[in-house]
Amino acid sequence: MKKKNLLVIDDDEAIRELLCFWAEEEGLGCEVAVSGEGALKKIRQHNYDLLLIDIKLGGLNGVQTLRKVRALGKKMPVIMMTAFFADDLVKEAKSLGILETDILYKPFDFENLEKLIFRKVGLNK
Repeated sequence: MKKKNLLVIDDDEAIRELLCFWAEEEGLGCEVAVSGEGALKKIRQHNYDLLLIDIKLGGLNGVQTLRKVRALGKKMPVIMMTAFFADDLVKEAKSLGILETDILYKPFDFENLEKLIFRKVGLNK
């Protein structure tokens, strides 16, 4: 079976490191991007099984990044991450088809995160 690969897009180094450490421990591949612009460069070159995108990023925010990913014709699953519950960007993400269940609020419950990631990449845990 092909290894499932994640792209973690977050400007918080601790979040990137934590998520990739966990993914690699679970046998998943993981790459990181610090910005929406950096993520788009990677997405143009590779297909990922899942994108984990922080909604609040410097430069292109997470929602703008997702819009550009979709404009490239990429349909990979997405989990949005945020520390802000009542935010216009959360509403905008939902308008792009992101379900409430696909938005993780920081600090997130790691058990829920694991279940969501495995469901999104089509693996059982």
